Amino acid sequence: MGKYFLVRELGRGGMGVVHEARTLAGVSVVIKFLHADRAHEPHYRRRFAREIELTRRINSPFIPRVLDADAEAERPWMVTEYFSASSLTEVARRKPLTGESLLKVALGTAGALQDIHQVGLVHRDLKPENVLLTDNGPRVIDFGISWTPELSRLTRTEDFIGTPAYLAPEQIPPRGTTRVPEATFAVDIFAWASIVVFAATGRAPFEMTGAHISVVLMTIQECAPDLSEVPEPLRNIVAQCLVADPAARPTADSLVAQLSELVDLAGSAPPAVTPPREEPPRPSRHGLVRLARAGAAVMAVVATFSSWQPSGDTEWTRRLRPPSAGAGAASCAPAKDALFCAVPGRQVMRVAPDSGHAVWYDRSVTAQRSLTIEVSTAVVVETGIPQQESALLGFDKGSGKQLWKKPLYGTHTLAGQVVVTTDQNGVTRGFRALDGKELWTRKKTTPNGIEIIGSTSSAFYSREVTDSGVTFTAQNAGTGDVLWQRHSDSKPNAVPIGVTPKGTLNFTVQDTNSGDTVAVAQFRHDTGWTTARLREPVAGASITASGDTFYVATPSGSLLAVNCPTGEQRWRTEHEEYFSSGLTVADGRLYLLDDEGRLLVFAAASGARLWTSSDHPSASAVQDVSLPSPMVADGRAYAITGDDQLFSVGLPR
Repeated sequence: MGKYFLVRELGRGGMGVVHEARTLAGVSVVIKFLHADRAHEPHYRRRFAREIELTRRINSPFIPRVLDADAEAERPWMVTEYFSASSLTEVARRKPLTGESLLKVALGTAGALQDIHQVGLVHRDLKPENVLLTDNGPRVIDFGISWTPELSRLTRTEDFIGTPAYLAPEQIPPRGTTRVPEATFAVDIFAWASIVVFAATGRAPFEMTGAHISVVLMTIQECAPDLSEVPEPLRNIVAQCLVADPAARPTADSLVAQLSELVDLAGSAPPAVTPPREEPPRPSRHGLVRLARAGAAVMAVVATFSSWQPSGDTEWTRRLRPPSAGAGAASCAPAKDALFCAVPGRQVMRVAPDSGHAVWYDRSVTAQRSLTIEVSTAVVVETGIPQQESALLGFDKGSGKQLWKKPLYGTHTLAGQVVVTTDQNGVTRGFRALDGKELWTRKKTTPNGIEIIGSTSSAFYSREVTDSGVTFTAQNAGTGDVLWQRHSDSKPNAVPIGVTPKGTLNFTVQDTNSGDTVAVAQFRHDTGWTTARLREPVAGASITASGDTFYVATPSGSLLAVNCPTGEQRWRTEHEEYFSSGLTVADGRLYLLDDEGRLLVFAAASGARLWTSSDHPSASAVQDVSLPSPMVADGRAYAITGDDQLFSVGLPR
């Protein structure tokens, strides 16, 4: 294979096959290939490329480095360091570790987790087979292997693909679902404790040879592990990590600190270790096994696991236009007890939220470019005809009757019940949304154009860029009167993304050469600019804000929250999906679509996944953040897929 010579196969995983190889200089390396039968599937190619990208981000002495890779090859591959070593499985099965050897494994694997978690990643498949024991300490391998469906979901058959004995309780799907909950750092901590128990005893704390998968899963969820063979004081640390409540487990940083103290004090009196938080006692493993061996009980458990259903049911799906209708993104906007959509080249329509049926539609709008739709006392649609003027149209919400039409030569916004427009001559106008009546007109005396950048329910905000800087203006939407005006000599390459209810202007700041987002910023009339740089530039990201927190979603599955003005990164999580839509924040939750048309919901406070909708098989895969942001209203979320299908999902209460 070019500059590498394959020596032997080392193993196979859910997504690839691993070989030992040698370079032209005779240096041994490890090459992982994407399975041949998946090399032509874009979905798996993207996931393999993501594994390369994320593994390269980890700088750790406990994880093999990526030396070379080609994600674009006909059969993608990745080269990492080679270690001539036995796995922890092989060593501990022969003879459990003790003393310094045991502490070395515990500290080294905790150090690996510390480095992985430092960049916001979760290993998700930590087990003895993935720990190599070298002369220089342990090495954690197979980072990211659990991203494949085969290794991240529980099957409904007698065969379990993965390692059930090392699952944390929260990784087991609740009854009635098939989707595995999102893995968090706490999942790795639980698995770490399990491999330390294995290293010390030769068996996992929840290992049950020959037991049915349902029994193993019930044991993990219901039983207290037997740690009697784990030596003190390591036993106390392990016990902290095996508690059922993820929030009660220590962090990787805490583990490394406690274990380093043990290593420093080896041979002296054991240090005091904080005991695990008190929990209700769980039954012993033997008691549960006796119960599970009763035929009726086991069959009931098997039936439960074999009848799991997807979480987050899709209530209905409506195709907004035929696949052959051409380009142009549809736009929808929810209102109380109604949903309105504008479909380029097709129609403006009202959709019933509970069924997806059309209440009314107007097919007089034939514009082929993208439309935008907003809802107030009337439905306002921005439309345009190639080579001709753009226009704003007003429709009655109840009947769909077209109420008015206004030419549009610049920007516009909907501020409460008022439509505000600008033109190339510096004229700003306010119209009543209900009937199109003009309320006021303002004309600038300077030749520079005005750009409306956002609005609240009663005011709108604009900016005027000149050679000397940028001037921001806030005006009353009902009268056009100026509320405040502020000039700034600084004019960063800022893209407006919204206005807070209190009138703070939110922006992203882009690199002038690459176009990547490098910072987020806010402008207040009393304090001026506040800018917070991101830790690293992001390309093609969807960014939204709530208060002083900016949320960033990248196409490759990174999700992070940044405070402005402090610049503090409050959290960062990595996800197996590719994000394909804009990002919505509502009611303390983040909503977006993945590349397979599923709706994903995350906690805005932590980035933890809350739930995922069922698969949407008719959706076209999308690789970039290009689809409209999901919409949330009245206990439902609405989303538009890459093939212009609108679907509704009932939100959990």
